[in-house]
Amino acid sequence: MAHPPGVLRGFIHGMLGRIYRLCSNLSDRDAHLHKFYRHLLHRGHKPPKVLPIFTSAIESFRNPSDPNLQEQQVSNRPLFFKLEYHPQDPPSH
Repeated sequence: MAHPPGVLRGFIHGMLGRIYRLCSNLSDRDAHLHKFYRHLLHRGHKPPKVLPIFTSAIESFRNPSDPNLQEQQVSNRPLFFKLEYHPQDPPSH
């Protein structure tokens, strides 16, 4: 518990958002959520403090209040451009 108390809520919401974005398989997602919760408890956080934050974060990802949230998450994904190899390696300018 080396962080200031105000950081915990953002840390939990950020990590749960990461888990929801990266895990498409529900059983994998649940396993990672449970593992993260246990990690917080092992690091000294108490269930009465962590559980309400954890529950509200899960609810916000299961039932987003913004109906366009799903589209925003998809549209904000990084794009990768693949350029064709040029045998004479032209300069960038």
